[in-house]
Amino acid sequence: MNRPSGRGDDGHWRESVMGNELMTPATQLGESAPLTAITIQTLADLGYRVNVGLADSYSLSSSHIAAKIVDVTRAAKRLASFLSVWGM
Repeated sequence: MNRPSGRGDDGHWRESVMGNELMTPATQLGESAPLTAITIQTLADLGYRVNVGLADSYSLSSSHIAAKIVDVTRAAKRLASFLSVWGM
């Protein structure tokens, strides 16, 4: 779940999931920021003509995958709590 921080919320990928990918909210000078097939395909979904062959090689690290699992677990717990309040 994105929490508003004023740093490109809902307009960029989460750093907790995508690490230093080009479409995360902040990149550091001198740090590599790969352009992934995920971003390129998203642009295609938005109607742009793209060349997926230009994507940088990239894989999610286990820490990024673990962070995503934690996010999903937290969201599921919040949903369960909400439903129990309403007797569901």
